[in-house]
Amino acid sequence: MKKVFYFLMLVGILGCYRQSTPEKPDTVPDEAKWVGGLDGGVWLQINEVISNNSILANVYFESGNERDKGLFVAEDCFPDDILITKKFLYESANSYDGVRLSFKHNNRYFYMVYKPNEE
Repeated sequence: MKKVFYFLMLVGILGCYRQSTPEKPDTVPDEAKWVGGLDGGVWLQINEVISNNSILANVYFESGNERDKGLFVAEDCFPDDILITKKFLYESANSYDGVRLSFKHNNRYFYMVYKPNEE
């Protein structure tokens, strides 16, 4: 009986985790990239790199509905040796917690904070 219980528990836990990037909804632009992990994530579209410390971006729920749109500003300045481009940001995008986008580069994390209505 214990084995059945543990088996069902394992199946339930594994069933909660995503194994791959979800299919992109039609409402999400082609350029947008999936940012997330096993427990979910968001679609990120970078519209413009304003400076080495700020961008304009759209964030969409997995369903394709828009979550956030506008200005994201670096919490701390990115190092001078990193040139912030759309390509760099898409490649290093790591997660979004509803306030901060995180980027991982060379085992270091950088964060950009959402600033609603400050475009």
